[in-house]
Amino acid sequence: MASTIQVDTIKDIGGNTIISSNGSGTFTSNLPASGGITNAQSFQLTANTAITGNGYFSSNWAVNSGGGGSVSTYSNLGTLVSQSSGTFSMSSTGYYFITYTVNSDFTVVNSQDSGTWDIIGTSNNFTNMGSISQGWESYDYVEHRINCTTLTVLFNCNDTSNDKVRFGYGEGNGHDGITVYGDATTPRTTATFIRLGDSV
Repeated sequence: MASTIQVDTIKDIGGNTIISSNGSGTFTSNLPASGGITNAQSFQLTANTAITGNGYFSSNWAVNSGGGGSVSTYSNLGTLVSQSSGTFSMSSTGYYFITYTVNSDFTVVNSQDSGTWDIIGTSNNFTNMGSISQGWESYDYVEHRINCTTLTVLFNCNDTSNDKVRFGYGEGNGHDGITVYGDATTPRTTATFIRLGDSV
């Protein structure tokens, strides 16, 4: 005996639509494409920021603009990563490759500075935190020394409510007299997330 099941929407256990139909033979699938990377996102600082001491960049983050002038070669793939006041969260668990690129200028005349750039991670929503990737820079009586530093880390997100990251400075020793470059058009200081696969 033949049986027929008729539905217009199939959802997962979380209520997210997987497949829908308009009733005329047209289907919309929200399943990820098989193989390859399905989520890659980049953000940039949109304004120059003067820093001292230690902390993290809590403002002026925006989606990467893709380039200067009339050229735009970038768009986010997926929407799993979001940020609020400089705290970056993931809406899906997974194994993420993260990069943090900082363009900076030491601006103090006849002075010294030694400090760090840091990817700051937490597994309990920043009740506790620490540097999970770190780069040192030292300046000795040099004014307007411009540097570009890139850090990377593999981040295992098992808990989307608690496993988060920030992008900061001075965890090892506070900075003095640094301008970090940002721009609303051309990406200069950036944070990029690529989901490689499931969490481990």
